[in-house]
Amino acid sequence: MPEAVTSAAGPGPAAGMRAPSAQELVQERIIRQVLAVDVAVIVAFLTVAAWSGSLTLGAEVLRGVILWCLSAMALWILVRVNRGRMAGFDFGTGKLERAVSVVIALAMVAGAALLGMGILDRFVTPPVRSSSGMAGAVAVALANFAINVWFLVKIDRASHGHVSPVVEAERRSLMAKVAGSGVVAATVTISAIFRASEAGNIADLVGTAFVAGFMIWTAGSMLREALPDLLDRSLGEDLQIEITRVLAEQFENYDGLIAVRSRQMGNRMVVEMELGFQPTMAIGVVEQLLRRIRAALEEALPGCRIVLIPKGTT
Repeated sequence: MPEAVTSAAGPGPAAGMRAPSAQELVQERIIRQVLAVDVAVIVAFLTVAAWSGSLTLGAEVLRGVILWCLSAMALWILVRVNRGRMAGFDFGTGKLERAVSVVIALAMVAGAALLGMGILDRFVTPPVRSSSGMAGAVAVALANFAINVWFLVKIDRASHGHVSPVVEAERRSLMAKVAGSGVVAATVTISAIFRASEAGNIADLVGTAFVAGFMIWTAGSMLREALPDLLDRSLGEDLQIEITRVLAEQFENYDGLIAVRSRQMGNRMVVEMELGFQPTMAIGVVEQLLRRIRAALEEALPGCRIVLIPKGTT
């Protein structure tokens, strides 16, 4: 009997293109909007930071440039994943998506280190700030905070149910941006009010330190979640028990269990099984039995990708 009857068992690793769901299209559109608005915000922050001498706004520029580049890369991956253009990966694209999270986290750590150097320099040599420049800094900081809150609400509404790790990484980046931009707006305002005194410089340094610290905290959280998945984490014991139970209940529908492989990558679960059948059994009958087994597994493991590979027994 042929050993590669997979049409009834669902698409395998080499599956073709697919149409993205409505939720996936909404998520893509929101990320594109964030990227477009961030370009304008980065340019505005860079201009006002140079005008006002605010290190806090400079910190936001640094973080904004890092996250913009990595968000653009994440969007490119997300678009391809949503259309099935990365089907060559044996167990899906969870590893690649988690790798994006790791890159984002490492870039945040590097940016925070640069900000720390800037804080030391400004502490030794406080800058001279113009009143008009600081007024512009306050206006831009408040506008940026409002924009970040708006986009966070939008992506939260579009992220119910199963969410790609790429989208989750973007959502967490927005959360960091909202928290950071809120503190930035507050510290820039204080710095503007007390621009002629030491309090203004201290407020600027405190705001920059908060941005750097929050970047490190966010990076640590992303690394803790991403690294185990990059090591091919197997399914939990409770899910392994469910698989065993279903196989026991469906034993009359196959002749032998040859192999079971499972992976959990981000929010994606993949179970691959090799099941034995009599070599003389018709392909149509094998496909019907595979459909029954697949339906039972999908009921026991919602959201799990099931790959069944029939093989002849001797």
